[in-house]
Amino acid sequence: MKEITIQARQSIWDVAVQHCGSAEAAFDIAGMNGKLPISPVSAGGTLKVPDPTNKKVVKYYAENDIVPAGT
Repeated sequence: MKEITIQARQSIWDVAVQHCGSAEAAFDIAGMNGKLPISPVSAGGTLKVPDPTNKKVVKYYAENDIVPAGT
């Protein structure tokens, strides 16, 4: 588990894909932070996230400076 800083326009779903490697992790992240997967989050805030479930995806996003964020 680690704590991350939420980027502009990110949702819990975006954070899950970027830091855990799967959208399904949004449910774990929400639970760990007392939220629902659809709860709004604020840029600059923090979220606790579990260890990655798909390290290949997390590595790809990190190596290519990809930060998923909604519109």
